[in-house]
Amino acid sequence: MKKILMPHIIPFVILYILTHVSFSLAGQGILTFKPLEQKRVIRAAKTVTRAKYPNADVVDIDLHKWVTYHNDGTYNEWYECYSKILTEKGKRSLKTVSSSFTIPYNTTKFTLVEVIKKDGTIDHVVIDKNSRVMIEQSQMQSNIFNPNNKVLRVSIPKLDLGDTIHYIIFDDFAKVRVPDTWSDYVVFESTNPIIRSEYTVIAPKEKPLQRIVLKDEIPGNVIHTKQTRKNFIIYKWIARDIPRVFPEPKMPPLYTQTQRLLVSTIKNWGQISRWYWNLSKPNIDKTTPEMLKKVNELTLGIDDPHEKIKAVFQWVSHEIRYLGLTLEKNSPGYEPHPVNMTFDTRAGVCRDKAALLVAMLRLAGFNAYPVLIMNGPKKDYEVPQPFFNHAISCVRERNGSYLLMDSTDESTKQLLPSYLNNQSYLVATPRGETLRTSPIQSAEQNMIFIETNAGLDAKGNVKAKSVLRFEGINDNAYRGFFSRLSADEHLEYFEKIAKKISPSARLTSYTISPANMLDTARQLEAEFSFEVRDLLISGKSIVMLPLLRVGNTAGMVNFQIVNMGLKQRKYPYFTNYACGVNET
Repeated sequence: MKKILMPHIIPFVILYILTHVSFSLAGQGILTFKPLEQKRVIRAAKTVTRAKYPNADVVDIDLHKWVTYHNDGTYNEWYECYSKILTEKGKRSLKTVSSSFTIPYNTTKFTLVEVIKKDGTIDHVVIDKNSRVMIEQSQMQSNIFNPNNKVLRVSIPKLDLGDTIHYIIFDDFAKVRVPDTWSDYVVFESTNPIIRSEYTVIAPKEKPLQRIVLKDEIPGNVIHTKQTRKNFIIYKWIARDIPRVFPEPKMPPLYTQTQRLLVSTIKNWGQISRWYWNLSKPNIDKTTPEMLKKVNELTLGIDDPHEKIKAVFQWVSHEIRYLGLTLEKNSPGYEPHPVNMTFDTRAGVCRDKAALLVAMLRLAGFNAYPVLIMNGPKKDYEVPQPFFNHAISCVRERNGSYLLMDSTDESTKQLLPSYLNNQSYLVATPRGETLRTSPIQSAEQNMIFIETNAGLDAKGNVKAKSVLRFEGINDNAYRGFFSRLSADEHLEYFEKIAKKISPSARLTSYTISPANMLDTARQLEAEFSFEVRDLLISGKSIVMLPLLRVGNTAGMVNFQIVNMGLKQRKYPYFTNYACGVNET
């Protein structure tokens, strides 16, 4: 039997269909990336002048980061930027725009690059002709070569003062470090003034954000909204009229001090701890009879547990060269190579050396674990995120505490170098651990002791000898420094020190011990002798003898105080470690 639709009902049906289609399309629209309204942005750009922003080289008119993530943690990201050039320095900084990517985690592309001229005309940059992909060169400073760590750069051929650069970047993150998780870190403050900045996150309703924290907030500057559309949650933050930041010497990284938003689907740090343990354990377990033989050889006749640990640590530190080619498949940059491979090749990066040390310590009977650590400023504890930049090792002591050790440095004397003090670390264990902070060594443990004896003859000429003893961070830094220098470079170094003591000084001899810098059982010492002619400064009735100071040239403390010039500071003075000099 056919159903007949009555004519008088048809208009209501049409209205119902149109209304619901409209709502459906609107719902789909809010769940897709849309470029910023260009006419609005151009109007805002016209108000940006050198007079209004006298301390700015570039003004960021409008920024928008848009992310949609999935239950498995993979995500797509769009980033749109409008920036206006005010000075020559600003023009130079925008001649190239870039986007980094690491295969297999993500790919990146510029979908639009254009220059909006002062008269309103638009020059479109042909991306294919003006772009190139390069291997990230900064990684070579760490003796790590990852051919998949790349950067895409687009050159902008012609720029003038008053131009506005507009570009859009699309990133496809098809692989995640920690499966089934997603987290992000967004800064709402920069060295450029920001007129408007927007951040949008589209999350599946089944996996909402578990942690959201806005740090170092500028009161009333950021507005946050949250709404639900069918199976998605839409989080949005908009910040307006953000003054520029003025960096200070020796401050912590800018992104850790400015107004910043941290978001994560990870509930606690234990989740990351367990993930890294499960990632590392299969390769830690790949021990060999040769490894056990080496452990037994290293610990033979040693009863003290800490001395056993030290013996194994020093072997890994000294014998495994810090060098690596990233070839991991599961989590490149985090996953260590199989420990038998590192043992056999005698080479590896930090995570490889850390895993090998853990494996050998476990063979020696210790409860050893790999550790993720942030070499730099402390992490924000409130929001668990898997962003660490270094891997070390640890042993769980009987009292439940952890003995940390970093075997990365081939010439280190300390189990944990002072530059890793007061930093965030996470021990990877089967049960999961929380974020901790590494202990702080006092300055007394990181001293350089300098003793100078001199003789003055009747003509005002001086013969002197200085003895330098290095401890803690001074030993670690200078031992590594001396080990990299040739004999001629050693001579040049001490000649420079003598000249800084007095322009007329002449180096007569020097010695450095031990001859083998890897012999960390012996204290690092240096001794040098020099002569200074006509050192006395004579007046009518007064004779002055300038002090022969070595400590203002040698010692790590000089690197700490060199930038202490500001009378007032907004940000902390970041020293990495405490140290000192004792000179007599």
